[in-house]
Order: sequence, then C-alpha cells, then structure tokens
Amino acid sequence: MKKTSTKILFIILAIVFVAVVVIAIQANKSSKMADVYYFGVGEKALSAEHIAELATTSPKFPGENIIPYTLTISPVNQVWYFAYPETIAALTTIKDSNGFDLTSDFTVRDNELLPNSEGVKVPYRIYEYNNVTTLVDYKVVYK
Repeated sequence: MKKTSTKILFIILAIVFVAVVVIAIQANKSSKMADVYYFGVGEKALSAEHIAELATTSPKFPGENIIPYTLTISPVNQVWYFAYPETIAALTTIKDSNGFDLTSDFTVRDNELLPNSEGVKVPYRIYEYNNVTTLVDYKVVYK
C-alpha cells in the first residue's frame, strides 16, 4: 500500500511540475509576442522616439526570426532606419538587391528604448544609413 501511494504522489508531483513549466513557457511566449520591429525613412540622427513615430511597425511572433529580411524603401533626401529588439543577434550584412554590401554605410545604436506593441519600452538595436539619399523602390536585405 505504501509503495502505491508513493507512486501516486510522485505522479501527481510530476504532473504539477509539467503544468507549471507549460504555464511559464506560455507566459514567456506571450511577452515576446509583443516585440515589433521598426523601419522607415527620415532625417539623419533621429531619436528613438522619432523613429518610433515615423516608422512602420510589424509584429513578429515567438520562434520567428526576422533575419534575413528584405525591405523596399523610397527615401527622398533622407536616410533609412531599421530597428529590432536586442534579444535578436546583430546583423552580419546589409546588402542591396544586387548583392552590393552596404554594411559599413550604417551606424548601429544599441540599447535604444522603443515601445513594443503593448507600449512598454524595451532595448532595441537601431541601424541608421549614414548617407542622405533619394531612391525609388530600393530593396535592402538585412542578414
């Protein structure tokens, strides 16, 4: 009888442990679902607040990595910006659609606070193109 009740207790504790782990994982996923990335064009050296105002946002969900990502931009005497949560690794290359490496033409700003979709400010990594330019439907691949 004692062995049976010990086994039952062990099974109950195992089920409770699994339930707690599942709840914790779901809570973590929910908080990450609020992360968004920003992209857009504007004046040079904009603050994180201004980038959040001008940029288009797009939600990305848990397990879905935003890199590589292709954007089409049309700056008019402007620079362009790309920002995403710092929880995602830094980019290794930025190229145009012809494969020309633009990476060295960007300034990276880490630990910039931008709001996620819930309005909570979290650390973002912002890439700012260094050269004011005018382009039409220019494709840029971030990796």
